[in-house]
Amino acid sequence: MAQSATTMEDEFSKMFLKCHKCNDEFKDENKHARLLPCLHSLCFDCLNKTKINDQLQCPTCEAKYFVNDVDRDCPRDNIRRDLVDFVKVKQATTTIQCSICPPSYASYRCKQCAQFLCSECKTRHSRVSATKSHTLIEITKLRQTLDLNDFCQQVNCNDHPENQLVMYCTNDTCQKPVCVSCAACINANESLDSVATAKRELIKKEKLPLKDVSTQLQQVIKDVKSEQEKVTHLKETNEKIITKTFDELEQIISTRRDDLKKTINDNASLKLNNLEAQGKQLSDRKLRIEESSKFTNQVLAHTNSQTFLQVFQTIHNRLKTLTESFFDKEPHEMATFGFHGKEIISEIKTDVKDMANMWSFSAFPPNSKIDVGEELEKNKSETFSVKLRDFENNMPFQENGLDITYMTIVLKDPSGKEIECDRKLKAGSTDELDVTVKPTMTGRHTLEVKVLGRVVDSKDFESKPAKVEERSDDSGFSLMEPDMVFESEERNISAEPLYARYPAVKPTPTKNENSSKDSPRRGQVTNAEERIIRNRGQPISAARTAVKSSPRDSTSAFNVDPFATLKAFVGYERQRQPEPERLKTLQENAKKEDSTTVFNSAHRPGSTPTTAQRTRGARKYERQKQPEPERLKKENAKKEPMRRAVSYSSVFFGKDNKKGSS
Repeated sequence: MAQSATTMEDEFSKMFLKCHKCNDEFKDENKHARLLPCLHSLCFDCLNKTKINDQLQCPTCEAKYFVNDVDRDCPRDNIRRDLVDFVKVKQATTTIQCSICPPSYASYRCKQCAQFLCSECKTRHSRVSATKSHTLIEITKLRQTLDLNDFCQQVNCNDHPENQLVMYCTNDTCQKPVCVSCAACINANESLDSVATAKRELIKKEKLPLKDVSTQLQQVIKDVKSEQEKVTHLKETNEKIITKTFDELEQIISTRRDDLKKTINDNASLKLNNLEAQGKQLSDRKLRIEESSKFTNQVLAHTNSQTFLQVFQTIHNRLKTLTESFFDKEPHEMATFGFHGKEIISEIKTDVKDMANMWSFSAFPPNSKIDVGEELEKNKSETFSVKLRDFENNMPFQENGLDITYMTIVLKDPSGKEIECDRKLKAGSTDELDVTVKPTMTGRHTLEVKVLGRVVDSKDFESKPAKVEERSDDSGFSLMEPDMVFESEERNISAEPLYARYPAVKPTPTKNENSSKDSPRRGQVTNAEERIIRNRGQPISAARTAVKSSPRDSTSAFNVDPFATLKAFVGYERQRQPEPERLKTLQENAKKEDSTTVFNSAHRPGSTPTTAQRTRGARKYERQKQPEPERLKKENAKKEPMRRAVSYSSVFFGKDNKKGSS
């Protein structure tokens, strides 16, 4: 347990209290700590030795920086000075010498002067008028506390050494703590503690995203290690396959075998080197984040606003850089390669070099491209290109270029069913595929590119219903596709009747004596039918909307529904057809008999009509006696175009309409 604590103290001392180059403990004067943009520290001597022509390279992370102004780009880190005293006091076995008379052991520490004092010096310190109000704390008590406030040292102004830093200049060109004399010159009016509090909160908020970045890095590191293991496993597996195959043909292919083993080792080494390099980069980045987090925690735990604000901008810039700097979130290599030895035994004598080849594949999704649109049409074939690239933007297949033998492209529909797509090399290309896909249903589809069963890239797209298209003949009539249906309806029905593009009969309602509403006469279209016909020049969807939005008309011969267009056409046909023989007989009888006789002759035998039925019969008799409206007389002059409409209706309904061909 004691050994573990000692190890932690050594690590803490190495990370925060010693120069990362010379490994000397930070002290005042030329050995004071300077904070680099990467949050590593150097003493002032090493900083001057390392900086060459305004170029500085961190000895820890090897990051390079341009340093023009040392005080601005690499500020003095006085927090380390306080931490040095804190560690000295916490190490109970260490005796601390008096800062005034070094041979003596210190038993007190002045909080304001940051000096360790022996008993005699403590007495003199309390007598001097300039220091008698200072706070003196016993070292034994300091060892029992964890409050860093007792170790905070006052920082004086560089321009006015007699003044402490108590204000903060918020000017864009300044942004640093100042003393009262400097504040009077530059009109600074911000309290040092208030600014420090706000800056601390800002650092806390900027530190939060680092956790997510660290988690992502950890996952990518895990994926990289997994690929390393798979590459190693595949390397060993393929070596065994190669060895077994070429042992049977040792006399013929021994040279080729060595070449292929070298190739697979080169490819595996390349993958492993790339993955190892990526893993090292990610590990280094994660380490930088952890180091920065630890350092930030130490800074936030330190309550000296003066020292904190001196390093705030550097910490702020570093945290922002660590959070926003880009890194690849996918392994640079993939464990996707193998040995091609199909039918090698029987055909090796023909051309051993062409028969056996080593292939290696790496696809990096951010650099690959599946050129398929966001939306495709149902039951319509589309051809698009697939172009895969590795993390260096090179061809994914090495050695002999793109070999589609090991590649499959699968279309996954919304139900999860997988359909293999046709693919072939693009004409004139060795690294691009033409892929043909045909969605058979609507909804979200996924296109997956697989190598040896592993998905190396994918893209989602939406499949939409087939578009509605119309054809028209020379006369201007619109002919719908014979199999065109609306998916929202259960019955197959053409989207728009033919007569909707032909001048239809205009409704002429008549008013009955005993009714407050207009009732359609036989052969007339209703108000709902008229609204449908007026939509003949609008798109199909608008015509359907007009039908559905039509109110229920009590005088209509039918209830308005999605199929009202067909009923309107039937009403039109009814209008131009001759009177049925039964009604003609009734009309002849009406001349001789009263309305009751007419009604009784039309009523089914064996039943006695009611009063209401007799009344309706009388009204019907009166309507039959009325002459034809002038509107119908005018329509008789249009018989020829009406016949043409009837001929189209036979196409519409799929059978001849033998009625009304006058």
